[in-house]
Amino acid sequence: MIIISWDVGVIHLAYCVIKYELNMNTNQYTYEILDWDNINLLDDDRLELKCCGIQKAKHNICDKKATFHLNLNNKEFGFCKLHLNQSKKYWSLDKTMKLFSPIKTSDKCTYIGKNQVCDKNAKMQYQKETFCTSHYKLKLNSKIKELSPKPINNIIVKKYPTSQLQMNLINKLDELLEHFKLLEIEEIIIENQPSYKNPKMKSIACTLFDYFLIKGFADKLINIKLVRYMCPSNKLMVDKHNTLGVFKKNKDFTKKYKLTKELGIKYTKQLLINHPNQLEFLELFKKKDDLCDSFLQGLYYLTYIKKF
Repeated sequence: MIIISWDVGVIHLAYCVIKYELNMNTNQYTYEILDWDNINLLDDDRLELKCCGIQKAKHNICDKKATFHLNLNNKEFGFCKLHLNQSKKYWSLDKTMKLFSPIKTSDKCTYIGKNQVCDKNAKMQYQKETFCTSHYKLKLNSKIKELSPKPINNIIVKKYPTSQLQMNLINKLDELLEHFKLLEIEEIIIENQPSYKNPKMKSIACTLFDYFLIKGFADKLINIKLVRYMCPSNKLMVDKHNTLGVFKKNKDFTKKYKLTKELGIKYTKQLLINHPNQLEFLELFKKKDDLCDSFLQGLYYLTYIKKF
């Protein structure tokens, strides 16, 4: 039997395709991962820059992921938080102030506010614009802000439209459908989500369910036999006694959540001890818990629910 198990997420929507079959030589069931990956449902158009700051000890370029960027003449420079102060080597407050020069002419202030030119006596000039004292300060502060490093903002998942996430998911699944068909997947297992606690995740789970229901049973584009939800708490029950013992010692919800993630990774590595290629693949991911959850959920389903 071949199944695909889905661990529901937005940035880390993980799936694992598992082949489960009887070994005639040992008369025992064996499992093999045929495909394992994460899908990011966000249209992420954020800047991806490396920090160009210089490390003090080694005098090398930092090269870490930048969290701030400085735009000068349409060229982007990245800085991490540690080396943010080094942005002054590229552009400083003093350089910004030197963009303005005092004038002693009879020119008037060219600042336009509320559809009306100021027309007071000008004291400072920037390029072809002239400013009175008060509007010079406004323009100076505007240029300081423009020529200062700005944070590379994270996309806030809660503010991302659910409908757009659903459309992104459908488009991603359309791209993968032929691949899933070639893998001869028979059953689709989807992590169930609480409706009221996290409606966005529930919408993603429902979209997954509906997509495979339509493609498999209505359009008949993929030969599947079943689409079903799975209780998320089951995935750690592949090692029931150990899991229950650890959880009984911890009443705190936050600690339990962290333990769930840690145990998921630990159990996956134990179960794949004879699958070095998959262990090596798992190590390529900085965030491993979602991939591990998709694997454990699928294995629990095959071992304890299908009960071959």
